[in-house]
Amino acid sequence: MVNKRKVRLMTRTAMYEKHECINDITKAKYYKSDYVGLHMWTTAIAVTLAYVIILMLVAACNFEYIIDNLTDMNYTVLGVILIMSYVAMMTVFLLVAYFVYSYEYVESENGIKIYRNRLHKIYLMNKAEKKRKGGTK
Repeated sequence: MVNKRKVRLMTRTAMYEKHECINDITKAKYYKSDYVGLHMWTTAIAVTLAYVIILMLVAACNFEYIIDNLTDMNYTVLGVILIMSYVAMMTVFLLVAYFVYSYEYVESENGIKIYRNRLHKIYLMNKAEKKRKGGTK
């Protein structure tokens, strides 16, 4: 006779394996600090590239103004503004990245724990079924 509970459990386990297991297992290969740190580095690189592109676009849009006022600009204030805006942008994005990737890692850990518990339950059900079949012979 078909054990409905076992079939449901195996179906849920198979769905998890098909859709989410690969991502969760790749995340589980890292410690949390390593996983979050790696993604924060990639975020920092992406933010730096985006900042440089934004500066180039702003300079291209205001090229005439920059050329006209090249000798009258206060480069110290301009440098401070550029550095402070870069630091602010980097801080915001790194904080967001830290919380997002920490949350992702914790969720993948929980998914793997549930997956392992389901596999253990299936194992125990199979073991009990074998025992039942072996005892009736």
